[in-house]
Amino acid sequence: MPRNLVLFDLEWNIGYKPYLFNYHGVQQTFRGEIIEIGAVKIDEDANVLDTFSIHLRPRIFRTLQHHIAKVTGLTQADLDRGEPIVQGLRRFMQWCGPDAEFAEWGMGAQAEPFPLQSGREPPHPVV
Repeated sequence: MPRNLVLFDLEWNIGYKPYLFNYHGVQQTFRGEIIEIGAVKIDEDANVLDTFSIHLRPRIFRTLQHHIAKVTGLTQADLDRGEPIVQGLRRFMQWCGPDAEFAEWGMGAQAEPFPLQSGREPPHPVV
């Protein structure tokens, strides 16, 4: 049976200052929230089978931080039109399917994807 491999990337908005809150008597610091999910389903030979992309509307850090806008190309309007996170995550998980195996794509905000750095094809994701 073929594997259901999902390679995904998350974009985060950050606040100009952290959001502090109390959770069961312990002070917590909330620094950012997911504003975009991009994903591909691939087969075991790394052939792209399907793609997924969604913008999510932030609940706490509602103003798009200027550096995030510059790095991602997103606008405040993209965030304002985004889906609420609960609905968006449900759509993503439905798209993934119940047997999905996940791998994250990302090497930090300043890094370029593997093929651009090395000139080689990316390695198969480690799942």
